[in-house]
Amino acid sequence: TMNWEFAQLPGVHKNGERLDLELSFAAFDDGDEMTFMGILKDVTAQKKAERLLATERARFQAFFEQSHEALLIHDTQGRIVSANRKAAELFGRPVSELKGMKVKDLHSSSPNARPPRIQLEFEESYAFSTVMFQKNTGLDVPVEARIQKIRVGGDELIIAAMRDLTLVQRLTEQLQKSQQLELVGRLAAGISHDFNNLLSVILQNAHTLIEEAALTDFDQEIVADIITASEQASALSSRLLGMARSSKSQRKPAELNEIIIGIRRILDRMVGTNIT
Repeated sequence: TMNWEFAQLPGVHKNGERLDLELSFAAFDDGDEMTFMGILKDVTAQKKAERLLATERARFQAFFEQSHEALLIHDTQGRIVSANRKAAELFGRPVSELKGMKVKDLHSSSPNARPPRIQLEFEESYAFSTVMFQKNTGLDVPVEARIQKIRVGGDELIIAAMRDLTLVQRLTEQLQKSQQLELVGRLAAGISHDFNNLLSVILQNAHTLIEEAALTDFDQEIVADIITASEQASALSSRLLGMARSSKSQRKPAELNEIIIGIRRILDRMVGTNIT
């Protein structure tokens, strides 16, 4: 019997090209003498293919691990065979824990969150779906998933690229609230405009009474209060209109004593004599 040994050797072709060589050798004794046999094989092309494959695997692994999306690879039974660090962050579980789990075990247990039924008929086909997953803390996470069937060697696998929609949903809600506020602002602007028109009529008639009618001192005081209150209401309406239109406010100095004296008579009637 012969025991074969193998060795990898560097070589150089006569044209100067470097070669990868594989030496197989063995020794056997026929009883009279020791005989050595060796087979030298050029494996340059094989080694080049192996190096290329290793490079491609390294590139894929780098892409897989450094992807900004959470990536899961699972078999046709839904059992996870690989996951990247983003997936670990998304689900709050280490990669070692994710491997071997079934995707359905990551779905939300909420009764309103039903897992989607996705059928991929061809290897080239892919599907989009919004899925409610659950972190290990029990918190539900809305996720947009892009699913595609791939074949690695003789194995049929599913790769899912997932994006957390929590921020997107929050921004969407904020946008909807902003649009609602804008609608309320437009409504307030319309009401403010109509209110100003009514105040203009009141002010005009009040000034006419002051200037032309023969009023007692008490009546003049009442009309003056009407003018003061109408002017203040008009200023308030203008500020409301400015806020509705998102215009810049105009600030100017104000004499507080004059403002308080101007509304004192109105406040006296509103609060009554029992409050001082």
